[in-house]
Amino acid sequence: MCRSTSSTGSLVGFLIVAVAGNVFAQGTGEWLTFQHDFQRTGRADGAGAIVDPAVAWSLPLGGMLTVEQVAVGDLDGDLVQEIVSVKGSRIQAVRSDGTAVWTTPPQGYLSVYGIWIVDGNVGPEVVVNSDREARLLSATTGQIVGRMPSGVGATATFVPTSQGGLILIAGNGSLKAYDPTQNLANPPNIWTSSLSNRQVPAIGDIDGDGSLDLVVPLSSGYALLDPTTGSPKGPTLDLGSCFPQRLQLVDVDGQPGLEVVALDATSTASPSAGVRVMGWQSGRLNLFWSTLYSSSVAFDYDVAGILDLVKDLDGDGSQELVYSVWSRTGASWTTRVVDAATGASIASLPGKVVQAVADIDGDGKAELLTKVTSRADGGPTYATLEAYDFDSRPSGFVAKSWSVTQAHLLRQALRSTAQAAVDLLQPVIGDFEPRC
Repeated sequence: MCRSTSSTGSLVGFLIVAVAGNVFAQGTGEWLTFQHDFQRTGRADGAGAIVDPAVAWSLPLGGMLTVEQVAVGDLDGDLVQEIVSVKGSRIQAVRSDGTAVWTTPPQGYLSVYGIWIVDGNVGPEVVVNSDREARLLSATTGQIVGRMPSGVGATATFVPTSQGGLILIAGNGSLKAYDPTQNLANPPNIWTSSLSNRQVPAIGDIDGDGSLDLVVPLSSGYALLDPTTGSPKGPTLDLGSCFPQRLQLVDVDGQPGLEVVALDATSTASPSAGVRVMGWQSGRLNLFWSTLYSSSVAFDYDVAGILDLVKDLDGDGSQELVYSVWSRTGASWTTRVVDAATGASIASLPGKVVQAVADIDGDGKAELLTKVTSRADGGPTYATLEAYDFDSRPSGFVAKSWSVTQAHLLRQALRSTAQAAVDLLQPVIGDFEPRC
């Protein structure tokens, strides 16, 4: 098993999937790391089976990194992943063993947009943002090979094409597409749209025609654009105030085209919290169904969910959607399972917040992992984790025979170009110690 922990300002060569008090320690070879003190030292009083734990390597980063400040990809074509991150005002690339590949001079770098093959030539470029402009860096040397206008806080999305790809930059109230296949050093702006906010657009085939579409979250709804021209595909879907959104593009009905599954996460920014499912119908983006909770004051309701919130839980060929909702009047969270295509209620778990929907026991079916909480913010960080089978809609949830106390399931943020999702966290669950 490969373990990783992180502290403020460092990458460390271990990987931790769950953090739990006095759980999984005896006879498993696990080293427990709590990390809930203010200094994030990772020190704990629990006993571990490892005799002499040692850090594989660490790298000073000059501050705590966000998902926008680090990217992983093969820079040199050797099929081994490198890590590119912001270090102070520099960009640095290191190998998986911690050795340096290259470091740029300090030039006000703020974020790493991605590692993309933007011009169709062999090998990728590293696309980054600075306090003045977006830049294309050589993946092998870190030298600047191209520049594009940008700004502080701007986001970027990559749209692959047969020749390479387009770089879409959202910021300052506009969405601009740049084509590095025409000129790598100075990619031309091929279209500009005022349909934008600072949320990253999502990419996927919404209308089922086999080509990619651009789903742009707006403060009052959604726009669907052709990413190659910026032209609207049908009229904007106006939903009233619904910002910010957490969304994923996923097939909920087995028909051509993906649907937009969106959580209106909090009643502080919108009059209603809830869930919406939208898709292509009659030549435009339409609302298929919604379940909204109207608020009279802020935080009357809140909605929580994770990446892969749509799954066929019972293996019957129909998709279920899992999310959790907070009610201030009831002072409780409830995790709900509904039919993803229609919104019809199937089952619920009071007092729980969904943490993961994944096959955690290797039986080929997804289980539901929840956290026990009665707090509006979903806290505390460390709480009891419980797991449930969902073998059929009539039988509903069946609790597994175990639970984990004082535990926290790690989750990671992923880029929209990797998962066709915006602002949804992915639970860190996997077989990190395969035996065959």
